[in-house]
Amino acid sequence: ITANTNGNIILTTTSFSFSAQASDSNLSNLKVYLNNQLISNEAQNSFSQTLTLSQNGNTIRVVATDTFNNVSILEINNIFVDSLGPVLTINRYDG
Repeated sequence: ITANTNGNIILTTTSFSFSAQASDSNLSNLKVYLNNQLISNEAQNSFSQTLTLSQNGNTIRVVATDTFNNVSILEINNIFVDSLGPVLTINRYDG
């Protein structure tokens, strides 16, 4: 994992191992979203999974809610995958 000067996270593979943990004795659920799509809705305080990211920008959001409806949100933006090499073209010139 590398980060450039714009604060982006640059990965060279689409596979991203990710874990999250919430510390609250009254936790109701822990939701994990990848690019605004719900990928996990746990009734426990931890999550661990290998995610498959797209070549474009990715966002991971973790939302923890306790039984009193207090909510904490952690969002990781600007996760990019650059696993494609440059395209080269050779032109033949006559003369």
